[in-house]
Amino acid sequence: ANTNTAAPVSGVKFTAFGQPAVHNGKVAFFGFGSGGLYSGAFLHSAGTLTRLFDTNTVTFPGGAGTLAFSSQLAHENDAIAFWAFDSGLNQREGIFSFSNNVLSLLAVTNQTIPGFANTFSGFQSPPRLSGSTVVFLGHDLISTPAVRGIFAVPAGGGAITTLVSTATAIPGGTNGLFTSFSGFAYENGVLIFTGSGTNSIASIYKLQGGVIELLVDKKALLDGKTVSSFTLNTGSFNQGLFTFQASFTDSSKGIFGAVISVPQ
Repeated sequence: ANTNTAAPVSGVKFTAFGQPAVHNGKVAFFGFGSGGLYSGAFLHSAGTLTRLFDTNTVTFPGGAGTLAFSSQLAHENDAIAFWAFDSGLNQREGIFSFSNNVLSLLAVTNQTIPGFANTFSGFQSPPRLSGSTVVFLGHDLISTPAVRGIFAVPAGGGAITTLVSTATAIPGGTNGLFTSFSGFAYENGVLIFTGSGTNSIASIYKLQGGVIELLVDKKALLDGKTVSSFTLNTGSFNQGLFTFQASFTDSSKGIFGAVISVPQ
């Protein structure tokens, strides 16, 4: 598709696009038109462009307006997962999936965070879709105690499970609790994430089978250099290959990778 392409069904010409996501030769993306008044999700497969949904077909469930979303989505097979907010009420946002022509609201602001009395006030885009599971970063706005975490929910909707949160102990026994999370990747039950504690030192960890393991310590040297930060996103882990970017105190950067055993 390009800016000369008319969106399927509506006929509205595209003027902008979100970031595409590819799986098994199929490409999913958000498309926008009519000065931002039109938007939708689309799938390109075998030379055919199909509308999944658009502003003419869906609204924010229980909300005041249509779905307004960022430029990013997760895509696997013919399903997508994404973050969106209510165009009629900006404070209301959620994590959604769309599969088999069904839109599912998986998590929403003001919903109670599992294991806490606090409620969600926001989410980070994009979530991760892996098989029948959607994984996302969520948080509240209360400063004491602040709740941050990475959560999982069935792609078709259901109970939300806390994978790691600000109530989770940092491995090592004397490192306290996690205080923040800045990125994650997930595949078939294995979670890779960056987390930090009260010392604000963000390292990379793996959660598998209920056990958290330190993978890359920020205090350790990489290529003989001191790390200043790590960058990890939802696309950093695929078919057992885990990758991340490291920034160093000498202003240089590098891409690093490792192979991790993933259940099939």
